[in-house]
Amino acid sequence: MCKGQVKVQPASFLTEKEEAELLKRVRGKADSRLKDRMKRIEAYHDRLKSSNSEEQTLIFWQLQERCVEAVTCIGDLALDESGRLYTSIIESCPKRKLRREHIDAMKQQILPHYESAVMGVLPDFKRVMNNWFRPASQSVRDITIGSLENDLQDVKTSLQDRIDTAFEEILRRQKARDQSRRRERYMILAIVVGPVLGAFFAWLFASIPNPVAVMFSRGPNAVAGLELVVQRVIDGDTFVIEYDGEPSEARLVGIDAPDLKAKGGPEAKAALEKLVLGKTVRIGFTRRRKRDDFGRLLVKVYIDDLDVGAALVRKGLAKTN
Repeated sequence: MCKGQVKVQPASFLTEKEEAELLKRVRGKADSRLKDRMKRIEAYHDRLKSSNSEEQTLIFWQLQERCVEAVTCIGDLALDESGRLYTSIIESCPKRKLRREHIDAMKQQILPHYESAVMGVLPDFKRVMNNWFRPASQSVRDITIGSLENDLQDVKTSLQDRIDTAFEEILRRQKARDQSRRRERYMILAIVVGPVLGAFFAWLFASIPNPVAVMFSRGPNAVAGLELVVQRVIDGDTFVIEYDGEPSEARLVGIDAPDLKAKGGPEAKAALEKLVLGKTVRIGFTRRRKRDDFGRLLVKVYIDDLDVGAALVRKGLAKTN
């Protein structure tokens, strides 16, 4: 059903071949069922011959019910076969999309079978009425025929409502199918791409000497920096600059140098003094928090293209944090 080039009519969900197969399948079953129902209707003729007038009235009403059942049976058959075919297509052919404008075409594929059944039943019913009612009872005959016609119209209205309901259910199944297929694609994508990304980042971190420092460092061209003079160095990661017209302590963000009293502390301070003391540096704020809990500015510091914090880490005088 899905193989090859699918030529779908603009107003119909089914291809011409599928419509022909549906018509053949429904017509074959409908003829068989209608023939069986008509045999039951014909059986009422014999009952009428051997009945009195009161029994005949009851038989006529029973006959009317049998006619309605025959027509309803054919409408149900056409609806069931169409619904089964539509459902089969949406479950096996992901590229075939059922849309709301297709419902009119679906009705055109179902209702003609109902109309055909009516044309097969109603004339026979009228013939029985004409044969068994005397001219003096024409009003009774007309009332009985009118009642049947009303019943058949009610069956048609009910059938149209059921087509709408069945169509909505098929649309719901199509939506559920599409959602399920999307989840499957995402899972496959995650299974395939996840290990690839993991291997890539493993290679990336293995190839960079100090990956965390590089992550914090956005590069000199990425920081909209202020050019300020470093007035004093306090320790290996803290210094004093003039900010907003007053001296302010600033701390290098992303690294942690030893305290002055700890091993390596004096060396870290001396290295920072050598790099920035008395020099004009460019600073940038790379975190949402502009200051830490001690009121110190949290900054990245650059001298030309040199990231001062990353330089201290590379020399082993500070660690990333």
